[in-house]
Amino acid sequence: MKSIPMVMIVFFLETGIMFAQNQISVQAVQNSGQSVESKIVLFTGQIVSVDAIAKVITVKTKSGKNQTMQCDEQTIIQKKDKILVLSDLKHGNKVKIEYLTINNKKIARLIKVLGKPIEKTSD
Repeated sequence: MKSIPMVMIVFFLETGIMFAQNQISVQAVQNSGQSVESKIVLFTGQIVSVDAIAKVITVKTKSGKNQTMQCDEQTIIQKKDKILVLSDLKHGNKVKIEYLTINNKKIARLIKVLGKPIEKTSD
């Protein structure tokens, strides 16, 4: 019998921990009386802009639509096994994002950097 690769084990542990964290944050927001859409939304896109001071990112989705969302102290940003900060994100990075909607604001919970920015080449 083949053993499950360590990467799969880490993935499932990480996913379970993040799901639990998101459920706790949803419950905390609901208890505070704020409106929360408890469904976690997942999408992949490319970073258009990052404002580290305002903690806002804009990502272009595969359909070409720009999605703007807030980041907060609960937002986890990672690339492979490294934890990053918002200012590490660059225009053109391919990312996978999980977010919740709280009081009609999209709040990023997980940002995974999937690739480097695409370099523009001159002809």
